[in-house]
Amino acid sequence: MGRYYRLYPAARQAERLTGWGHTSRAVWNVALAQRQFAWTQRKVTLRAVGQNRQLTEARAELPWLADLPAQSGQQMLRNLDAAYDNWWNPQHPAGPPRFKKRGTHLSVQFPGQSVAVRVLNPRWGQVRLPKIGWIRFRLSRPVGGEVRNATVSHDAFGWHVSFGVAAAERPAAANGLPGCGVDFGVACSAFVSDESAPRHMTSTLSAGERRRLLSLERRKARQLRWAKRHNAGRYSKRLHRNISEIAKLRARQARRRADFTHKFTTDVAKRHGWVAIENLRVVAMTASAAGSVEVPGHNIRQKAALNRAILDNAPGERRRQLAYKTRRFGSELRLVAPAGTSQTCAACGHRDPASRPGCGRVFACTACGYQAHADANAARNIEALAAGQAVNRTRSHPRVARPSSRMREPLGSVV
Repeated sequence: MGRYYRLYPAARQAERLTGWGHTSRAVWNVALAQRQFAWTQRKVTLRAVGQNRQLTEARAELPWLADLPAQSGQQMLRNLDAAYDNWWNPQHPAGPPRFKKRGTHLSVQFPGQSVAVRVLNPRWGQVRLPKIGWIRFRLSRPVGGEVRNATVSHDAFGWHVSFGVAAAERPAAANGLPGCGVDFGVACSAFVSDESAPRHMTSTLSAGERRRLLSLERRKARQLRWAKRHNAGRYSKRLHRNISEIAKLRARQARRRADFTHKFTTDVAKRHGWVAIENLRVVAMTASAAGSVEVPGHNIRQKAALNRAILDNAPGERRRQLAYKTRRFGSELRLVAPAGTSQTCAACGHRDPASRPGCGRVFACTACGYQAHADANAARNIEALAAGQAVNRTRSHPRVARPSSRMREPLGSVV
């Protein structure tokens, strides 16, 4: 499991960590370029074993590369191996490895044997990093196990350290509670089938913050345009400050989104024996409508706004959290096929797109006249689909329930 803490390095320590972060990014980019060149020119697949020898030779010639701990550079190559393995795995959704931009959050990884952690008092701890020494971190929660690895990262709010901890935590016994279906939406963040009201995520940015973000982004566009025309593309200090302010607002927005997501998934996993959600393909759902030069798209701005709203609700992250929290609380995650869940009547099983007039928030069945909140109706359909799944807690990937004939066709008693 992971543990995440706020890190407080001294000025010199922060400067050195910043340099290591850029060096780690350079190791990744050079290694990726070398692998692409070797395959394109010679059809040779390079792996970390071979590139580690070249990394050792480069460290003897380049002082800035030698300053980075050897274990951190080797870990970047192992991460590149994992990225390629995920790309080659047809069961994994990852795409090809990409180059890391300079604006990417800085991070440096260390194996567990090169770091040490000690507790100073109930509020503070220290971590010892190679070549740097002891650094304080805010002990917001116990470490709770043996530290296997550590990652130091930097974002708009400062430095953080995360530990990979080996804890003796086993899946809890089945809690025996009833199950539920959950429908994720945009207008309503989520609707649980056994609840009478939807769950709404409060706006991740206030009205004033949205106005400030828009002003900062417009100012950034003007400054970038000026830098390209009059400053050979070099960023001014004002532009750097503007980018930092935008990053702080975005980071604050992400934290508020994560706060709602964690509280919601924990509550649902605790109170139910199994949780059913739709097996959504978020990448396909949020694809751009721009089209191509030959075949331009339609309603591009409207689709872009919809994509932002879908991603703001983080359906993929909710699914990831439910996958491990259900095991922790003795429940189970079940996936159902999303086709027809919003157009099918939960009372009679009749499926008709006309039951959702104008795609509004009201579901009115054209066969039996049943009316309900559209997301509540979809959540009950998801629950009905998942109720027939056999409990199999050993599967790494939950099975997907398909709509039955009852979900596609009206019952015989319905005229």
